Amino acid sequence: MNKEPADTLNEVGEAILDAAGQLFEHYGYRKTTIEEIAQEARIGKGTVYLHFKNKEDVGMCWLGRLHGHILDELVAIAESDRPTPDRVRELLIHRVMQRFDIFTRHQRSMDEALSSLKELIHERKAAFHQNEAELIQTVIREGIAKGEVEIGDPVSAAESMVLATNALMPYSLRPSQLGNRDCVLVKAQALANLLVRAIQVNR
Repeated sequence: MNKEPADTLNEVGEAILDAAGQLFEHYGYRKTTIEEIAQEARIGKGTVYLHFKNKEDVGMCWLGRLHGHILDELVAIAESDRPTPDRVRELLIHRVMQRFDIFTRHQRSMDEALSSLKELIHERKAAFHQNEAELIQTVIREGIAKGEVEIGDPVSAAESMVLATNALMPYSLRPSQLGNRDCVLVKAQALANLLVRAIQVNR
C-alpha cells in the first residue's frame, strides 16, 4: 500500500496540521492563511514552509492524515482473527461510516477543502481507494485459502466492492443525507451483506 506524505512528518509538522485543522474548521479553508496557521501552531511562518510547500500542501497532508487514521483502523479489522466474510463486511461498512463521521464532524472545513483542492484531490482519492481495495483483496485471498470464500478474480472483486460502497461516501451524497447517520449505516450494512454474500461459501 502507498504511504501518505503525512506519515513522514515530525512533531512540528504534526503540530502544523493540528493547527491548520482547527483553523479550517473555525474559519474555513479558503480564509485560513499560512501566517494564521503559524500563529496557531506558535511557530514562525518560515517554519511552516520548511515542512510544506504552500497552503495547498498543508490541506492535502491534512486530508491525507485523516485518511491515514481510517486506513489504520481498516488494517486492524483486516488483521483480526474473525472469519473472512465478517472481516470483509466490516471493512466495507467501516470505510463508509468512518468517512461519514469525519465529514460530518468537520463538515465546513471538508466542504471547502474538497472544493478548493478538487483537482489535487482527484488523483489522491483514487490512491486512497486503491489502498483499501488492496487491503480487501488480501483478506479475500486469505479467505480463499481457508475455504471461507470463493471468487475467481479477487482483484476485480475487491475493486468492485470499493466502487459499489463509494456511492455511500459523503462526497457522493446530497447535503440533506449527511445528517442521517442511521440511514447511511443501514444502507452500508445492506450493501456490504449483498457484496459479501456473492463470494461467501455456502451462500
